[in-house]
Amino acid sequence: MSIIETIISLYAPLQCLACGVDGRIACDGCIRRLPLTESCCYRCQQPSRLGRTCAACRPNSKLVSANAATNYEGWTKDLIWRLKFERTQSAAEIMAERLALLYGGLIAEDVLIVPLPTARRRVRGRGYDQAVLIARALAKRTGRRYAPLLMRLGSQEQIGANKQQRQAQLQDVFRVKRPGLARGARILLIDDVMTTGASLESAAATLHHAGAKTIGSLVFARA
Repeated sequence: MSIIETIISLYAPLQCLACGVDGRIACDGCIRRLPLTESCCYRCQQPSRLGRTCAACRPNSKLVSANAATNYEGWTKDLIWRLKFERTQSAAEIMAERLALLYGGLIAEDVLIVPLPTARRRVRGRGYDQAVLIARALAKRTGRRYAPLLMRLGSQEQIGANKQQRQAQLQDVFRVKRPGLARGARILLIDDVMTTGASLESAAATLHHAGAKTIGSLVFARA
């Protein structure tokens, strides 16, 4: 919880978005009861074990898998909104908690936890990058190495864009800051929401070009 949130909570305690219980923005019980997403290929939505990219889609993506902790619906939309637009940074801890609960045991010890960078204009406006907060918290919970390998160029607006438009906007958007660390590495990209997967695909292609061995992804919600 940020300093501002701590001060505010002294006068107006946080309430669970789902059940209204005082304490924090999402209580333990409601987090555990979040609906699970179907395990499928993120590109074609065909059933796939552990969210692996299917054989038919694999030639078009460097992502070996894409998993989500829940769906982008109900109170989870409000939780993401609070994190991104109302500076409720404690929401990132809750998202990481859910990801660690579901997938922590599947993350190999040598995997690097890498946030998918948010557009710089958004980061300046918020004062933080929500993907960085989630990735740091997940790395801490799982004991894996946090590695901010990527930087994002430009400030393309993707809200409302379809997959083709997103892919065009994202050409040459990402850069690897530490190519030596990326080379031969197994990487897990972290973000809050996956819509079309275009941003994750673009980042994965950049990391693959830098020599990364495998690139998977975890997001809190799938839209």
